[in-house]
Amino acid sequence: MALYKQNGSDFWWYDFTVDGKRYRGSTKEARKTTALTIEAELRLRAREKGPNFIPQRRAITLRELAPRFLGWKGDAQLEPKTQIYYEYGWKLLAATPLASMQLAHITADAVDATVFRKAARDQHGEGQLVSPKYANQAICTLKRMLSKAREWHLLSEVPVIKPRKAYGRTGLFTAEDETKLLEHASQPLRDILMIAMDTGMRPSEIFRMRWEDVHWEALEIFIPKSKTDAGRRRVPMSKRMQAVLLGRWTGDRCGWCFPTRSAEGHIKSVKTAFNRARKKAGLDPRLVLYSARHTFGTYSLAATKNLPAVMQTMGHANVRSTLPYQHHGFESIRAVIESRNLKATS
Repeated sequence: MALYKQNGSDFWWYDFTVDGKRYRGSTKEARKTTALTIEAELRLRAREKGPNFIPQRRAITLRELAPRFLGWKGDAQLEPKTQIYYEYGWKLLAATPLASMQLAHITADAVDATVFRKAARDQHGEGQLVSPKYANQAICTLKRMLSKAREWHLLSEVPVIKPRKAYGRTGLFTAEDETKLLEHASQPLRDILMIAMDTGMRPSEIFRMRWEDVHWEALEIFIPKSKTDAGRRRVPMSKRMQAVLLGRWTGDRCGWCFPTRSAEGHIKSVKTAFNRARKKAGLDPRLVLYSARHTFGTYSLAATKNLPAVMQTMGHANVRSTLPYQHHGFESIRAVIESRNLKATS
């Protein structure tokens, strides 16, 4: 017998003889295909090293762990967005020295010293540095990989790895910025930008808009799927947005509002078009399409002072997500200081 299972154990065990010596033990693997590979490797090493060979699992590197982790990702039936998240996280990790390190040698200090870059190389052979947000995506993927390695008995302890410090988006469009950007924006970016400014919808929500979710009479848009459960909501439709959608509508009762010939059937990004329009308009390079959502939240909260309504419209799951948009209190503070200064000089 080569592989078998013992009562009460989830792992496959090996039992074979080489040159008259019997070898028995656990592969520490629950998947038979992986256990067969380990058993074959042990047989080969036993033949090479002779009777003094003591079966011992070789310490593997992060790169050697990757195929099993990516395979588990598919078998575990994770959400598609989570699978894509881990795939890109591994892509960033694969381009770093961490990929060649043995699992037990990956420490918090080693991760802190790691520089994460995009796969695309410039003329000097270096990839562009990624933002803290994407560095944290790689770190989160690494932590999940190490946790699975411990679960698979490939690692005894997972180090405590802290994420990089990331700051939220703070850029706002002024009315002048919006006018300039719209002048240089091509379609469908122009329509998408106006919808984002008037609804605060996330770019991904706009890309996935469907005609059956457009309620013309109620002047509302229904968002059936979003980043969080709270993102499933209705948003008001401005007259400008109504005009934009009517200009795109061909009379169909269903289908994508921004269709393409891609596998998904709808547009997925306008980043290149946005960057081109922003450059032509001479705007701050820190402004991104998502800044339209931040602008909507800031001005809506300042004008209405209705925190619950803005929170619901933006699809925030908790108040803490909406509070960063609350800048209108500065005006009252500024007025108090100005009043005090006038009294001091009078």
